[in-house]
Amino acid sequence: MEAIYTSHEDFYVAMGFSTSDKMDTASVLACTYISGVVDVFGSFNPGYYNVPLADPKEGLSDITGTMSSGVVKCTFTRVKASSSNSQIFDLRQAWHLIVALGAASTGGILQEHNNKERYVASRIDFSDLTVDISLEEIEYPLVKAHASLMIIAWMLCGSIGVAIARFFKKQWPNNTIFGLKVWFQIHRTCMVLVFVMGLVAILLIFLEIEGYSDIHGATYKKAHPVLGLITTGLMVVNPFMALFRCGPDHPQRYLFNWSHWAVGAAAHILAGVTITLGIYLPKSQMDKDAGMLTMLIYLIWHVIFGVTCTVLDYLSERELRYYPGEKINSNSHLVVDPLKAVEPPVRCEKFYLISLCCFVVVFFLDFSV
Repeated sequence: MEAIYTSHEDFYVAMGFSTSDKMDTASVLACTYISGVVDVFGSFNPGYYNVPLADPKEGLSDITGTMSSGVVKCTFTRVKASSSNSQIFDLRQAWHLIVALGAASTGGILQEHNNKERYVASRIDFSDLTVDISLEEIEYPLVKAHASLMIIAWMLCGSIGVAIARFFKKQWPNNTIFGLKVWFQIHRTCMVLVFVMGLVAILLIFLEIEGYSDIHGATYKKAHPVLGLITTGLMVVNPFMALFRCGPDHPQRYLFNWSHWAVGAAAHILAGVTITLGIYLPKSQMDKDAGMLTMLIYLIWHVIFGVTCTVLDYLSERELRYYPGEKINSNSHLVVDPLKAVEPPVRCEKFYLISLCCFVVVFFLDFSV
């Protein structure tokens, strides 16, 4: 085995003999470069994580290792089979061959591999020296669909739905769509899309993982499925809260307003955190630096957008104090009272801002998805 050494940390290149085209159950051999020493170790994947063999050198002999011109190379001999260790797969049988690179630590401990995991699509007969072992990049279409739906749901629909409800209630005070105020129809449409796409995305990832995600590695990576389920729970609760809300003139209406806002804001924030953590999972197959930069710029844009809209609202309130017309329709009511249908001053800046917001978010989506 050999690989180009491109990082400044201890690393490994490993091959796995797998029962499928995935690394979840595999007998692994790794060529490692740790503290300037090249060596070979045996290990086993009982799931999507790696465990060294009780004797990492079992079944191995004639080990040599070199590091030259940025290329790490290992040669060795491995027994065809082991009568005493079932974790050393019998090479007289056909197996899928998988290759991966990643960070290593002392004792041949293999950390999570990077995004360049590759495999041979069909099982290999290792006694046939003419067999084609061309490697293909492993793809996870359900994972990609899950991530794409979540990004579209929360970064596009969720962001627009929240912005409309927070800053645009006063923009169309006397206009309706199918009898209800414009801002409410846009907000409800966006949040229904979040609800539907979120549920489909959760279903897809459960089908891929076949249950709850058993992530091994850094704590922040393990937090991804936990935060994802919490976000989904909040996403499900909020529309039902809205469905059973009290009337706009009810004395306890403020309780619904605050709780609806709190649950929605918490879900939106947690969704952003969960998506960011997902960038660092190998199956995302994303460039981690580029993904993190995208989310950081997205966050900065949200702050700029929120501050700008808040300032525009303040300026609008100042103008309304001196506006001689009748009291306009209440923001809490979803229908228009024709007796109060008086057009207040409208700030065109917000229309430009929400258009720019849509453009920016779609640009980020195109980059992320």
